[in-house]
Amino acid sequence: MKDNPDRKIKALERELVKRDRQIEALKKKLEKSTKEHLSLIEEYQAANEELFASNELLTDTNQELQSAYSKIHKINVDLLKKESDLEVSQANQSALLNNTLQAICLLKRNCIVVAFNKPLAEAVHKAYGIKLKPGMSFLDFINPQDVPWFKREFNRAVRGTQIIGEIEITLKDSKRMFRSYNFTPVKVKNKKIELVSYGSLDITKEKEALNRIKQSEERFRAIFENSPIGITLVDTQNNYLAINKAMCRMMGYSEKELSEKTFLDITHPEDVHKDTKLAEQIFKGEIPFYKMEKRFIHKKGKIVWGNLIATVVKDERGQPLYGIGLVEDITSRKRTEEEIRKLSTVVSQTKNLITITNAKGYIEWVNDAYLETLQFTKRDVLGTKPSFFKRRKQNKTNCDTEILNALEHGLHYSGEIPCNSKEGVVRWFHIDITPIHDQHGHLTHFAIIETDVSDKKAAERKLRESEQWFKNILNATVDAILVEHNEKIHYVNKAFLQLYGYGSSEEVLGEHVTKMFAAEKSDLLIEYGKKRLKGKRVPEVYETTGLKKNNSSFDLEISASVFKVGEEVFIISIIRDITDKKLADAQLKSQNTELRKINAELDRFVYSASHDLRAPLLSILGLTNIAKKEVDPVKNKEIFGMIEKSVKRLDSFIQDIVSYSRNARLEVESEKIDLDLMIGEIFKDLQYIDGAETMELIIKGEKGKHFYSDERRLRIIFNNLISNSIRYFNPKNTKNFIEIQYKIGKKNLKVTLRDNGIGIAKKHIHSIFNMFYRGSNSSSGSGLGLYIVKETIDTLNGSIEVESKLNNGVKFIMEIPNQTSNAK
Repeated sequence: MKDNPDRKIKALERELVKRDRQIEALKKKLEKSTKEHLSLIEEYQAANEELFASNELLTDTNQELQSAYSKIHKINVDLLKKESDLEVSQANQSALLNNTLQAICLLKRNCIVVAFNKPLAEAVHKAYGIKLKPGMSFLDFINPQDVPWFKREFNRAVRGTQIIGEIEITLKDSKRMFRSYNFTPVKVKNKKIELVSYGSLDITKEKEALNRIKQSEERFRAIFENSPIGITLVDTQNNYLAINKAMCRMMGYSEKELSEKTFLDITHPEDVHKDTKLAEQIFKGEIPFYKMEKRFIHKKGKIVWGNLIATVVKDERGQPLYGIGLVEDITSRKRTEEEIRKLSTVVSQTKNLITITNAKGYIEWVNDAYLETLQFTKRDVLGTKPSFFKRRKQNKTNCDTEILNALEHGLHYSGEIPCNSKEGVVRWFHIDITPIHDQHGHLTHFAIIETDVSDKKAAERKLRESEQWFKNILNATVDAILVEHNEKIHYVNKAFLQLYGYGSSEEVLGEHVTKMFAAEKSDLLIEYGKKRLKGKRVPEVYETTGLKKNNSSFDLEISASVFKVGEEVFIISIIRDITDKKLADAQLKSQNTELRKINAELDRFVYSASHDLRAPLLSILGLTNIAKKEVDPVKNKEIFGMIEKSVKRLDSFIQDIVSYSRNARLEVESEKIDLDLMIGEIFKDLQYIDGAETMELIIKGEKGKHFYSDERRLRIIFNNLISNSIRYFNPKNTKNFIEIQYKIGKKNLKVTLRDNGIGIAKKHIHSIFNMFYRGSNSSSGSGLGLYIVKETIDTLNGSIEVESKLNNGVKFIMEIPNQTSNAK
């Protein structure tokens, strides 16, 4: 495991400090040895002065001097070696710093660059076009918008905090780059933070890789969820890990129900052994995948035939993680095969002569009527070509040419020809040669029906039935089918003509295939076609835009494949209109969002409504019990007054619920409204509220202009706003008022309603339109009033704003559409 770059930097910084200390110690030793040297010299001079006094003392002094010189020499050698070691260490540290991926520098407390490594110099030059030098301010080449971030983190490091993080920065060419960074405080000898080590590493590619992985996962999820075929993920114990919607629909289970089963639980008992054995083989790695047609048991007990392709996803060690199963519903195909089997039984017993050849015309099967009529045995005919499929040099007729052309090009032929029996008897038959194609459009067989001329009428009827049967097979599919050859339209079915709005196939046959698709999608279509012809891999199913006959565009899904007829190469495309599906998906998403909102509101409504309905009733019940025991008339009158107050509160809450219900249920009905009259009636009806007698209503509006809207909803709006102004009047005022100003325009009614009541605190302004929101526990309202006002105005496609300060009144500004065009 590699060391963290930050740890390496710290270790190198500690090693540098240690080396500095060693150098200081060596310097002190050198000074000490120098002093000792000087002392020895002084002793030497004294010894010279005493040379003549004592030869013995001179000898001793010389020996001591030689010993001192030897010590000095050894100390000098050691010092030089340590200096050399220090230089090597510094070189190694420099090489390490310059070869690391991380850009590193040392900065002073004022952001001046002290030292830096090679990656930082290169990164600065690449990002900002500046050649970095010691002594420069690091802030001079940082993008101005990144300077506040750098200063903030740098100052934190100066205060002793190590910083590690990631940031997205802007380069000189305005491109963005992701980098990881670290700021590390560096202490010097005095243990004060004088330097900061800054390290940075480009992680843009890692970020982009993570983003690509996320997108890939999203694409896989989209394919998994929206695939038209069933997809399942199972563990090694056959338990489902994931199931897509198509599989759930196919089996009739919900995803939760199916996830509680194993794949063996829904497998037909007769197919369990084979499926289990193959599953064990792929999990053991004996086979890479397996494919089988098997029977599933539907939730309702019916059999569902599926074409299963299974494989295993392994980890990096080759151990199986989970299995993937792709299941295509082939129930309809199986039914068709059963019908064909029954038809084959009928064909083998018919009196008509029927021959089945392969695509090259060699006989593979004939019915008994063929053998009996022409007196051949199967050994005589199987593996040979019918006489009319052979090139004859003599007695060549037009029908011979037409038949051979049908054989070579997979075309249908019908006509009357002579045929020889084994005994050489010539008999005339009406012959019908029909090419048979598989589900991919590949020619596989020719079906030849021969009818004796003597039974011509019966034969013609059977022929029409046969032709109609084959036509139904080609046109039974609801998907549009387009076959192209050399980028030209070769064949389309009825579903294609209906989808694109054409009356007949002659209108499109021979046209360039890009005519059927939007111009901006044509290049991709041609590119995919060329890659398919070269055998290159392209998406099996993809979405694009179609172009109808009337030039209108629509969303479609294409599934294409290549097939050959002789030497000719064709591309068959199955086209599905997915416009409705996309619209349905968008609508479903919108409805889900709305449903989540409604459910959340319903939860809040049920909780608060139950509380606000029970509170007055419990209060009335308690007061009633007190009144039963109280004999004092004065106190009874007070109790009944309190009961009346609870009843009015309950009535007000019920009215709010009714208003909310009406706004949600009823259609908007527009009619002419006299605003002055309506507002006056509302104010009069609210006189029962405490404080109404002190309130003055002031109406200022334009006269002579007509306003049309839903009066029922407009009354709900003004009733709630005016009642709130009355309930929350300011008792400190000498005069209380409600002022309503309105201006009627052609498109909108603009209304300003203000009062001088207690107002609304700033912290409550953004929440007053929420359901059951009360500004305080002392609020007497239900918490529904302003919510109903907002919902009602939204229903009318209007808008409302509020301005208020505590103890300074409130002002509501509303705009409501003038619905003159919808008036009764």
